[in-house]
Amino acid sequence: GGVRPSPMLEDRTILVAEYGNNRIQHVNLDTGKGIRVFGQAGRGTGQLAVPWGIAAAGSNAYVLDSGNNRVMGFSAPARARTLAVDGARTKGAG
Repeated sequence: GGVRPSPMLEDRTILVAEYGNNRIQHVNLDTGKGIRVFGQAGRGTGQLAVPWGIAAAGSNAYVLDSGNNRVMGFSAPARARTLAVDGARTKGAG
């Protein structure tokens, strides 16, 4: 599968749930480069197992952490507060 894009933000950045890499990546759409990575593989605080999607609202982001059967919240980057990426799957991005 590929990444289903979210609505573009005014600053042309998005958050992407990296299903196969167990992390969330903040990406600049103009350059294609990652700005920051959130999370790592695992079952503890700040760790993800097959994140399926992400939504950001206000100053928070919420990840559907499907492998851990939970929704995990974290502080969204200031440049990516109003997007949603649904069912994103990517391997080896970064």
